[in-house]
Amino acid sequence: MESDQTMWDFGTIEEWEQEKKRIAATWQNILGHGPKQREVTGFKTISSEETGDCVRDKIQYDVYPGCTVEAYLIRPAEVDKQYPGIVCLHQTCDENIEESAGLAGSPELDIGLQLAQRGFVTISPRCFLWNSEGQIWAKAVARLKQDFPAWTGMGKMLWDAQCAVDVLCSLPYIEPQLIGAIGHSLGGKEAFYLAAFDPRVKAAVCSEMGIGIDMSNWDAEHYLGAAVSRPGFPSSHHEVLALIAPKPFLLIGGDNADGKLSDELYIRQVKPLYQLYGAETKLKFFNHHQQHTFPKVAQDAAYAWLAEWL
Repeated sequence: MESDQTMWDFGTIEEWEQEKKRIAATWQNILGHGPKQREVTGFKTISSEETGDCVRDKIQYDVYPGCTVEAYLIRPAEVDKQYPGIVCLHQTCDENIEESAGLAGSPELDIGLQLAQRGFVTISPRCFLWNSEGQIWAKAVARLKQDFPAWTGMGKMLWDAQCAVDVLCSLPYIEPQLIGAIGHSLGGKEAFYLAAFDPRVKAAVCSEMGIGIDMSNWDAEHYLGAAVSRPGFPSSHHEVLALIAPKPFLLIGGDNADGKLSDELYIRQVKPLYQLYGAETKLKFFNHHQQHTFPKVAQDAAYAWLAEWL
């Protein structure tokens, strides 16, 4: 297991804020660097349909020149006020965003639609590892390395997730101070980094992502790359979790990617940092013991968490 190197027991918030800057810079270097400036200037609506009391738009927008992302934007049918917004990041599956948008697959993974039905505005962007025809992992990573040799797949996913936040914040019916993130499996990994590196994200839920670097396939080329699993790698995911403090963060496990050790070695180790802020109730682990799934009991916990803090 990763070493917890630091117990995150700082005397003052000011001391921690100085350490936080160092950690953020270190991890930004690990993620690598892509385009110099992120500017999402607008989006194009491809199609629109009503589903129950919600409207579901299929949209496209450029995350940098030459790279267009497709997403589903789902909102309550009546937009007579400002709503909290949620970035919903999909899991590894055949249907990807269609599933998270309530168009295919298991109803338990209709996260974007289910949250919209609860009064949120959601955006579900397609991960760059897929296109409209399906999974293209090897080709997608090869093109990424060709265009930006120093960028990791996780760095690209973080960029794209931040662009999704840009889209949400551009909407007149969004309350920009109430933005959250949620994801299961691959999407959980993305939500983890988005919560750590985007100050606009105020609360997050990550389901069965494998929070430890050695708890999942973080060393895959489409995530962080092989360097993170080599002996002597100096950093750990305790640091990324610490960057989220004091934001509300719920880790959901099922005894597959995340379980008892996720709680003992990560959540509890970073808890003193939350206590420093007087925010110990904002960091929580919930285990449904149903393996690598997002069952109703997990849905209820996740949606209640987001409703409580947003």
